Amino acid sequence: MLRYIAISIIIHITALFCLGLLFYKAVPQGENNTIKVININVNKLNTSTAAKIKTKENYPISSPVAKASQEEALEKNENIPPENEEIGSPEGNITPPTPLYIPKINYPYLARVKGIEGTVILRITISTNGDVVDAKILQSSGNELLDKNSINFAKRIKFIPAKDKNNNPIPLEIDYKINYILR
Repeated sequence: MLRYIAISIIIHITALFCLGLLFYKAVPQGENNTIKVININVNKLNTSTAAKIKTKENYPISSPVAKASQEEALEKNENIPPENEEIGSPEGNITPPTPLYIPKINYPYLARVKGIEGTVILRITISTNGDVVDAKILQSSGNELLDKNSINFAKRIKFIPAKDKNNNPIPLEIDYKINYILR
């Protein structure tokens, strides 16, 4: 009986060792895990000016009650900006946010193995303290792995917040483009 237990233990240890060798080759280790052959370009859209940036306070008015009050205010000649005004145009004197910390982005392992490439365009919302509070996909890459990786990446970026004409930090949205390219 003791002989069978010893043989069983030897067989199990050998099997586990062989499985370990299989997984050792399948999962990159150490230097093999670097992404030198992958070019991931992170480009900020709208870099020339802070055009088309909407602050939380200046979203277009869409409810019937708000439109009625807007019409009443126009009759009284109050200064209300038009609904489709581009916030952050050069006349608005808004200083765009500056990236303070951009973490290293990793190419998803399964996407790399399957040879999946793509471009993701995100709209990220930056708070008054420079944190990314929301990231939404404007244009998908067509692959859920790349899209989710892009959102997780964007939420880790830190910014010097945008500032208004009085140099006060303001929340706003910007567009970010991430290219996943295998080489």
